[in-house]
Amino acid sequence: MWVWKCVTPHPPIIVPEVGKGNEAAAADTVTAMKRLSARFSPLIPDTVLLLSPHAPYSEGLCVILADRYEGSFARFGAPERKWSFRGAVGEGEALTREISRNLPVTILRPQKGALDHASLVPLSFLGESWSGRTRLVLANPIGMSPTDAYKLGKILAEFDDDASWGFIGSADLSHRLFPGAPAGFAPEGHSFDEAVVRAIREGGGAELLSLPDTLVEAAGECGFRSVATFLGLTEKEHRTVLSYEGPFGVGYCVACAALDPAVYLPSLARRTVEEMLETGRVLSAPPVDDDPVLSAANACFVSLKTGDGNLRGCIGTILPQHAALVEEVISNAVSAAFRDPRFPSVNRTELADLHFSVDVLSRPERVNGIEELNPRIYGVILEQGARRGVLLPDLEGVDTVEEQLRIAAMKAGIRDPHSSSIYRFTVERYKERRHSAEGQ
Repeated sequence: MWVWKCVTPHPPIIVPEVGKGNEAAAADTVTAMKRLSARFSPLIPDTVLLLSPHAPYSEGLCVILADRYEGSFARFGAPERKWSFRGAVGEGEALTREISRNLPVTILRPQKGALDHASLVPLSFLGESWSGRTRLVLANPIGMSPTDAYKLGKILAEFDDDASWGFIGSADLSHRLFPGAPAGFAPEGHSFDEAVVRAIREGGGAELLSLPDTLVEAAGECGFRSVATFLGLTEKEHRTVLSYEGPFGVGYCVACAALDPAVYLPSLARRTVEEMLETGRVLSAPPVDDDPVLSAANACFVSLKTGDGNLRGCIGTILPQHAALVEEVISNAVSAAFRDPRFPSVNRTELADLHFSVDVLSRPERVNGIEELNPRIYGVILEQGARRGVLLPDLEGVDTVEEQLRIAAMKAGIRDPHSSSIYRFTVERYKERRHSAEGQ
């Protein structure tokens, strides 16, 4: 299950310890990388597949499977900025088997994998929130044709080993954007970069793959195949370009695929509770203003259940109280875990056993009679004066309209539900598919 996918540039200068102030010239890229990290922070994957055009390479896709990967920015004057990640050898082998059925693959098995700068730069931003939970699979697509790289993305899209995966396509674009650029100037550089950004925004994979070889070669790029894989992987998804610029004569593009609310919202609820338990602070809302679902104002309920299915907390809103759904989820997750008067506050030791779900509500509509209700389809709201009772739809043991109304009335202290104003609503229910107990 791919929980997020992105394309990032890899200039070491945007890492503050390397740039030493010069990163300000690439401020749009730095801001976009920080936004990407904040956006993905609720979704800590089990495994990340990182495509680096500067890793060891061979003909076809070169997969480097190591028990551990290590690297630093020593050659860029910042030896203190170093990283170490566990490898995902078994997961990488399973993924490689799927790929090798249709594409040439070479596997390298070093005792310790070296992280090059094209790996370290995105990891410096995105890896901050992983807290040792995420393992890495490193690969280099430079030995593939762009068409095969696109095909690789489509193969990845079909891969599902029941674990959670992130995808990073490390890619600098043209190195020849203006005179004085690292590889000199070529007018084809701007044409290539414009085609890449347009393809990401508009889904034009076929257009990008049809670029003349002479134009691609003249552009002096090192990211075409990483981008092509990203396009194949996200062929059926909406994509967002967070930034594009070329401040040093090299094109830097930060882009990602839309987040799946079915995965993102329960994970956000869990991450909110983790943050409260770890720091006592309410999680800051992730930057998702370009996402039409996550940024919309919608009411929701957040529910927590134990591993054996017992309710552990449930708090929600029937009308939105915040400007964006992600803010609504964060607020209601805090209330469900720590302010539901029926239960004691959640503690750290039980968090791993809890299962989170988020119900996103439609706008309530008043009904004229109980024949317009269905407990499997509609939740209900009963109102009588200042009293209000709410019950979500499709609850275990609630099989009839009368039972649904009785429970909602009891919750509100209403004697006769039929003497109340009755409203109905539908929900989109998003449950955690799974979560790793490690590190919880």
